[in-house]
Amino acid sequence: MQQLPEGVTVVNDDASADRALQVLLSLPIEAPVAWDTEVADIDVKTQSPVGNGRVICATAFAGDHVDFGNGPRLWVDNDGAAEGVLDRFKSYFEDPSRGKAFHNFGFDRHVLFNHGIDVLGLSGDTMHMARTWSSARSKQGGYSLEALSTDLLGHRKVPMKEKFKVHHIKRDGTEGKDSFVPPVHLLQRLPYWRSAWIDYATYDAEATWRLREVLEAKLRQRPWARDLSLWDFYSTYVAPFAVVLTDMERAGIRVDVTEHLPRAQESATAEQKASEEQFMEWATSLCPAAARMNAGSDPQKAHFLFAPVRKLTKS
Repeated sequence: MQQLPEGVTVVNDDASADRALQVLLSLPIEAPVAWDTEVADIDVKTQSPVGNGRVICATAFAGDHVDFGNGPRLWVDNDGAAEGVLDRFKSYFEDPSRGKAFHNFGFDRHVLFNHGIDVLGLSGDTMHMARTWSSARSKQGGYSLEALSTDLLGHRKVPMKEKFKVHHIKRDGTEGKDSFVPPVHLLQRLPYWRSAWIDYATYDAEATWRLREVLEAKLRQRPWARDLSLWDFYSTYVAPFAVVLTDMERAGIRVDVTEHLPRAQESATAEQKASEEQFMEWATSLCPAAARMNAGSDPQKAHFLFAPVRKLTKS
């Protein structure tokens, strides 16, 4: 039997699922549990998770003090002989009183719904929490779990393409420069990768839980309005909207491309033209030479509105 990563409790049948559920239900009702999923049968670059993707495992972490039987990391197998074990957690996931945290909640909620599980009780999406905390992280690597765990936890999450990279073998038997990542269901099933795969998957949930703790503290420290903080803003507006948004994405919207969209385009074009004429009339009343300005040119409008502006140079 292959050795498991330290601190991981494996759930792969109904009995072990029931034991894990007992631990989850014994936690204080307000205690957030971080969850993550690993998904097969989806191309995330071209496909939406709405109706696409199969959850092959789910992972959870609720703090170092929570022991699921073999440690604080919980790994729920839902592939091969264990397919269907995830169904045992349906009532827990659908209980709105049980707080659950995710990184990119929309994706996880959609793929779990593909199994008939409608997740409720969102206590934090670390991606949205990070955007609320800082909306200018493009230079820091954005809002990926890898970038946020590096910056806020000091422990880099190793990406899948790096952890499970396999080099093509050349004809002479040596490794080539080209590489690929095996399909996730093979990473989970084959003994060669299984232990590393379980460690990789469970760390995602752990990192999410730790990020949620850090980000909640940061949001509580930042004022919003009156005596309220950005955590109040996130909890009141952003988190509930994440649930509404995924409901909307799941239901979809009907777009009349034959009648409504052409009318909307015609109306928008007319409004744009009227606004440009109003702007030009106002601009010309202040500066007659503005009559030669191109109202559709952002640089010309900026020059009209703000020039002359001395360009600042770096010292």
